[in-house]
Amino acid sequence: MISLLAVWYLFSVFTPEKLRKPVLIILIAGLLTGNLWVYPDRIAKGWDSTLAYLPYFPLREQMIGFMKQENIQLSRTGTLFPNSGKLDYIDLSGSESSFAELDLDQNQYVFYSNIFNGFTDDELSELKKRWMPVRILKSGGVRVILFRKPGYPDDNK
Repeated sequence: MISLLAVWYLFSVFTPEKLRKPVLIILIAGLLTGNLWVYPDRIAKGWDSTLAYLPYFPLREQMIGFMKQENIQLSRTGTLFPNSGKLDYIDLSGSESSFAELDLDQNQYVFYSNIFNGFTDDELSELKKRWMPVRILKSGGVRVILFRKPGYPDDNK
């Protein structure tokens, strides 16, 4: 509704001709750069309604490859939607493997991305304060982080 109202106002007889072009430029710039806006972790985002989420899929693939290389089991790694189903649901690999549901008491690792909206503020605080980041991948505004539980030995994956 706001967009329609802005366009109506922009092209109505009430708007002076000299204001139309600058306002139109600002509106177009806002629409185009909206795909690049990154909000803080504790603010829910509509990633799936912008192009900003596109780097997530290659980063996810890289992190899963790293986990396989390091023998980190998906079943010991907690995560949330949209990463919580079978791998095949996202990457069409035919793999029946899946991550564990997030449970900071039970999980030995946590797969986190700033495109996820399901982490609570308390869970984010605990991950950042107590858990050890094993690997961090970034592309554009998207981050994917693999955390290891505090006190969990790295050589006993």
